[in-house]
Amino acid sequence: MLTGSLLQAAYRAIQDTRSCIRFFRKTAAEDGNPYGIDPDKIAVWGIGTGGYLAMGAGSLNDFSEVVLEKFINTETLLPYVDSTVLGNIYGTTQALACLPNHPNYSSDFKLSVNLGGALGDSSWMDGETVEPAYVGVHATTDIFAPYFEGGVIVLPD
Repeated sequence: MLTGSLLQAAYRAIQDTRSCIRFFRKTAAEDGNPYGIDPDKIAVWGIGTGGYLAMGAGSLNDFSEVVLEKFINTETLLPYVDSTVLGNIYGTTQALACLPNHPNYSSDFKLSVNLGGALGDSSWMDGETVEPAYVGVHATTDIFAPYFEGGVIVLPD
């Protein structure tokens, strides 16, 4: 169940990342821009798990990308991510565990910086026009997130 828990947590965190971007755009448009952002120059930067979110929020643009064979529970034959429970990939639809925030604003951003994180699947980076530019730095000796290809190591509590 660790794979399912990790994928669901990443999915929810990607939704939260996108909701945060929409929040900043809303405050820039409606609240006098209290954070002084340029809504046309938003970047998401993360280290480790944050790097996973930066890459995921930039590249996960189609729900079919989270129902790949490796994201199917082999015991139940159901996807680990259920959009009727968790909402859509942007977090803009009402669901059992999703309250949409600022759905009228864009979640897109210009730059994704990943330091030592992972990506659910390399097929997520499929060159869609909504994807940001990517910068990634990773160590070949990372014991938690493989450098090239492989499963992410999740340590139990």
